[in-house]
Amino acid sequence: MTETPYLTPGVDESGPGLMQRAAAIVPYARYVPKNPAFLIGAVALGIVGALAWRNREKIAATARPLLQNAAAKGQALAEQARAKGEELMETAREVGETVAAKARSVGRETPPGATPEFH
Repeated sequence: MTETPYLTPGVDESGPGLMQRAAAIVPYARYVPKNPAFLIGAVALGIVGALAWRNREKIAATARPLLQNAAAKGQALAEQARAKGEELMETAREVGETVAAKARSVGRETPPGATPEFH
């Protein structure tokens, strides 16, 4: 697996060969005479793909700062969420302890030897 800075990590460049790709497209070729938009779309996609491949270094240089900025913002949001979650957990723990203390005090109000009634 060859990793380059402009590809997603973990993506293997050695995918299916040209013949396998062509064989996968053949079943869809029968729809082209009925709807030429498929052919027009394929040509447009090919042109855009070729231009993107030719300018991949420039695109990677432009996208890198944006991705780093997004990662930094995401890290900050994750830290805020973690702090808020810990705060909520602490509040829930305090409320739970308060409810448990009230439940224990209610249980103590029954006279010793008497069993509480359940309806």
